[in-house]
Amino acid sequence: MPETGAVREDYIMRKKILDIIYNTHTEGKEKLLFMKDFIPKHESSNYYEDMNDTVKFFYKHIPLHFAYEEVLINALLKSDKLNKDDISFVNRILEEHCEIRSKFEKIKEMAERNGKDPKKEMKEDFICLVHETIYTIIKHAELEDERLFPLAELKVDEAMLSEIKLGISKLVC
Repeated sequence: MPETGAVREDYIMRKKILDIIYNTHTEGKEKLLFMKDFIPKHESSNYYEDMNDTVKFFYKHIPLHFAYEEVLINALLKSDKLNKDDISFVNRILEEHCEIRSKFEKIKEMAERNGKDPKKEMKEDFICLVHETIYTIIKHAELEDERLFPLAELKVDEAMLSEIKLGISKLVC
């Protein structure tokens, strides 16, 4: 059966909205992989600035991406298209977002507490926490690649797409 213009337009719109979410996911994952390799090799006398840059990175990129994903997840949860396993899985993603946000808060607190003259142990603890957070986010992103985005591709319909588009537009305005 040939595609009608409206069906094709709906597909393109759905693809664009899901691509926005997926692209922020991919960009964040790439940056984290870079940080994972860069931080252990980066020994600097300018540790305080590096620490603040790390905190700024996390707060600039990850929370907005999580918000995009949560718009998608909430639309999926409101629909009647998910089975029990799907619901359990998307709730797991939401729980992981909370855990990762908690790690961000710990990083921020540690950065503030360490101040301009951190002791060696503080620096080591901070780097350890950043590594742990990066590892957690990478594993989380891999899980989303494996299951969340394929699930969204299958389940998102036109009504959900409108809801997702509206939700994302509220985040960026």
